[in-house]
Amino acid sequence: MARRFGMLLALACFISPSVAFAAGCSDYKDKILVSQPFTEAATLLPKIEPKSEFETTAAYNARVAEAAKKAPRTLLIEREPNTQYLKYDADKGVLVVSTYAFSNEAFAWWSALSSYKDPAGKEVGYGGAIAAVVTQKQRVVGEYEATSKMGAKVSVANIDSETTAIFDRVRACKSYGCDSLFPKNKEPNPYKMGDSMKSVEHEGIIGRIPMTPDTAKALKANAKLVFVVHPRPPYLISGTHRPFKTTVDNPRDITDRYEVMTGDIECGLVADRSGKVYGAYSTK
Repeated sequence: MARRFGMLLALACFISPSVAFAAGCSDYKDKILVSQPFTEAATLLPKIEPKSEFETTAAYNARVAEAAKKAPRTLLIEREPNTQYLKYDADKGVLVVSTYAFSNEAFAWWSALSSYKDPAGKEVGYGGAIAAVVTQKQRVVGEYEATSKMGAKVSVANIDSETTAIFDRVRACKSYGCDSLFPKNKEPNPYKMGDSMKSVEHEGIIGRIPMTPDTAKALKANAKLVFVVHPRPPYLISGTHRPFKTTVDNPRDITDRYEVMTGDIECGLVADRSGKVYGAYSTK
């Protein structure tokens, strides 16, 4: 009986990638979860074709409601961390976590989601998005010479890019820094803008995880980050765009193929490769 109870207890500590488990983000701490890459998670979502001109709004809404019944309520989507934003403070014995560990890649949300409105009815413009890039791969596929209107010649890199990302909502505030993915956790930066070294080291801190140096060294070498996401229609938006204008100052011609998941990003988790969660942060 004791052995059977132990097995049940062990199973209870595992969280599958598509099951809602925790009442709050802190409930994930010290649990072992099974997360999945974006591409695998995307296959679990229903595909909703855009409303056609020959379809009534009622028929379209009924189709969306039917598709929503088949969608998982929660997905645990993993990504590689930007490890320079996971820093160990040996004097205090804590791993310092920055929001930029979770997402620091450039992505033109206003271009990819130009025809989409968030749940509050807001269009995705230049004003900032609460969102996260999950993967981004770029490679130079060629080069060509271009001439500006002023006659300046520049060598332009032709770049192919592939991006996967999760969009939550348009930010509701206008103050600087309020588009942080973790607004309640994020600490104010105590340094002046001119003090670039300290500013970069401190910017975006959202938590400190107590641990020994050996544990921190092992975690940094084998860390993964996990987004707890509740998908919502239209679930996936994909396409190709050329998001940035090529200029003399920015001599890059980027063609980006993207797939964006729409949903409520509830938490960001710091875990190891086995799935054990060391830190959990709410996005609300």
